[in-house]
Amino acid sequence: MAVWTIDSERRLRLEYQVNISRDLLNVESDDSRRHVRLLQEVFRDGQSRLVAPMSGGGEPDSPGNPTNTLLVLSPMKSDEGVEGLIEVFQRPDAQPASHQGYLRFLDQMRAKMVGDWMKSKTENVFRPPIFLGQRLISLPKKSTKAWTFRKRATPSPTKVGG
Repeated sequence: MAVWTIDSERRLRLEYQVNISRDLLNVESDDSRRHVRLLQEVFRDGQSRLVAPMSGGGEPDSPGNPTNTLLVLSPMKSDEGVEGLIEVFQRPDAQPASHQGYLRFLDQMRAKMVGDWMKSKTENVFRPPIFLGQRLISLPKKSTKAWTFRKRATPSPTKVGG
């Protein structure tokens, strides 16, 4: 899973991640560029979505999911617009109804956690989005036993919408 935000210059920033593929963090890789373009689309349109594994347009620069996992993407919105994005890498072999359930669950959890985060910003008790990832990780204990935590790696800045 990953929590992404955008900075004041509209560049993507990885705030928190668990077991994200090194290829997705390597700004030199085609997989990373496709993935970043996909994230940029979600930032622009502000809609949650499911993205099938190994999917995207046929062009090398088109957005897509270069992973073998189902991506569950849920934007974090404020009055100013989309400020972040929660990305969960999910097993793709479940039934389509389960996939929709993943998306509904993430949207519900995001709404609660992002509300708390936005409230902390307005009260000048800023808690960074990292706590969103930590709270999400603590929910499904059984599925996270094999996960390892890595120090945050931030890819080179990439403008959103530009």
